[in-house]
Amino acid sequence: MQVKLKLASLGHPQRNLLGTDLGSLSTKELGQLEDQVEMSLQQIRSKKFILEGMIWRRKLQELMIWLHCSTGDLPHILIFQSSREASIGP
Repeated sequence: MQVKLKLASLGHPQRNLLGTDLGSLSTKELGQLEDQVEMSLQQIRSKKFILEGMIWRRKLQELMIWLHCSTGDLPHILIFQSSREASIGP
């Protein structure tokens, strides 16, 4: 019941983005809506990719710190990776 109320409170364009109330749209309007949804999805995937990269980078840094604390030395591959990233820049 709450979902129906929320859907009813949305404006017509928002309901279209959710895939409802499409019957009144022309072929041109459907194409425009499809393009808008594709662009939104592309932005979402891009943001997700960036966030996942940040998470993996943080996990790698934590692993490097843990390895350094437990062994007193960093594995050569991690040192190489860190120096390579520093030379490339952000």
